[in-house]
Amino acid sequence: MSQNPVERAGEQREFILRGVASLEEARRTGVYYSSQEVLAEMRTLLDRRKMAERAETQKRLEDAFGLWSEPKVDGQEYQQALRQEWDILTGRSPPLED
Repeated sequence: MSQNPVERAGEQREFILRGVASLEEARRTGVYYSSQEVLAEMRTLLDRRKMAERAETQKRLEDAFGLWSEPKVDGQEYQQALRQEWDILTGRSPPLED
């Protein structure tokens, strides 16, 4: 819902027009829905949307962190390998190990 009074008035007008159109459709077809039926359908739509959003978030997380998902790698071993690769690329000699 908009905070701008002009936009809010337009939103309210659209809401009323949708309600009037719905009433005209019900009168024309003779099909009326109870508030419980409408709310149940809205809950179903909301639940589906939430599930889809969760699935999308899960996919994005898996894509973003896929490097660490499989196979499981020891963090210290991985860090050491990266440092050795960096040393080779930069021409630095690796530190002496004890």
